[in-house]
Amino acid sequence: MAGETVNVLAEASDVDGEIVSLDFYDGDALIGRVEASSGSFALTDASGGEHRLRVVATDDGGACAEASLTVFVEPWPRAYAPGLAASYYTFSESLSRMPDVSGAAVVASGVVDRVVFPKTTSAWDGAPVGLTDRYAAVYEGALRVRDPGCYTLTLNSDDGSRLWLDGRLVIDHDGAHSMSAKSVALPLSESNTSRIRETPDSSFPGRAPTA
Repeated sequence: MAGETVNVLAEASDVDGEIVSLDFYDGDALIGRVEASSGSFALTDASGGEHRLRVVATDDGGACAEASLTVFVEPWPRAYAPGLAASYYTFSESLSRMPDVSGAAVVASGVVDRVVFPKTTSAWDGAPVGLTDRYAAVYEGALRVRDPGCYTLTLNSDDGSRLWLDGRLVIDHDGAHSMSAKSVALPLSESNTSRIRETPDSSFPGRAPTA
């Protein structure tokens, strides 16, 4: 995935001399040099698209030999530009659980920088017009992990909220409840797409989640 690191490892030998250096190229651009017969180099923050990676070995007599391979780095989908894509739905009946929005009509949409809204008894700042009660919001985006490790993900909402990661439900904080948090610790080692759904109960208009 674009933005990740591509590691290049090379080893060379010479039957009648000694390898003194290895030059690493991304296309025609020199990206690193090792003064030895073996070594590696990391292409960091790789851009999406095709990369022709080359290694040029030079011996103590000045003779050179080259090996190359082509790798394709998957670009970020256009749908996952900075921010979260937001879709909003309204319902005529009171909601005590998360509704199924798969067949519902989107009444408003947009892009939000983050899902952090203060507790309120009216429409939250930036809410679509008329969206104060009996609604559901779906926030979708990409989670870019630069440093592999164990991360704690938290949903804090009044009322229900759920978090999907790579199509898997990882936090289920559904139901009618006051403002509260639910967390999960997960090992993350690569880019993940996340899906967040939030629905407030009709008796608590306008409240939205913090994720």
